[in-house]
Amino acid sequence: MGVVAHDLLTKGANVSLVHRSSVEESRLQAVVRWSDPVGVDVDVSALLLGADGRVRGDEDFVFYNAPMSADGAVRLLGKRSTDDLAEDRIAIDLEAMAGEVSSVVIAASLDAAERVGFGDVGDLSVEIRDVSGTARARFEVPDAGGETAMVLGELYLRGDEWKFRAVGQGWDSGLAGLATDYGITVTEESESTTDDETVDAEPAPVVLINNTITDSDEHLDAVQDVVADAV
Repeated sequence: MGVVAHDLLTKGANVSLVHRSSVEESRLQAVVRWSDPVGVDVDVSALLLGADGRVRGDEDFVFYNAPMSADGAVRLLGKRSTDDLAEDRIAIDLEAMAGEVSSVVIAASLDAAERVGFGDVGDLSVEIRDVSGTARARFEVPDAGGETAMVLGELYLRGDEWKFRAVGQGWDSGLAGLATDYGITVTEESESTTDDETVDAEPAPVVLINNTITDSDEHLDAVQDVVADAV
């Protein structure tokens, strides 16, 4: 079932999804879709944030190298594709979420080594579905450019209601840059070379080192300005 007109969100808009006491409606899916004319692979990720807008620890960063949160409340479901459309999915169980978590950021990233940005990926969108598979909200990203990582939307607790907000804020520093701004310290493993030959390096994996909180995150401040509540 497709979304109704008022659930097709514009950037910065939000919609109520479920009351926090509703166990039956607490299981959601975030489905990120795109068309792929240049053959670029998109990876989704999620960050579980506390009231301060930061992760509590490395286990709150759910991505391709760590596909499930420690409590199992958020997990990656994997990708599906057709000839001209692909999607990557995240399962979110609000009932199982720790009480300290007040929002879940839904993000997507590209391999920076491909030298393309989200402006090269067509029809980028995120859709929130309930347990029956019915779409409850949809956001079509309107203005992507050279960004290699992007916060597409955010599930957040406002009073006794879980809501979804369309964000569409990008980073040109990839997944590592996005994660760093939310309080994760990352490093990238490089491929070794020999004296006799140069090895074509595979894309460097993101490796978590430890959780740190920094005081000067200008990019994160910009994101928080974008997602300031319109209650």
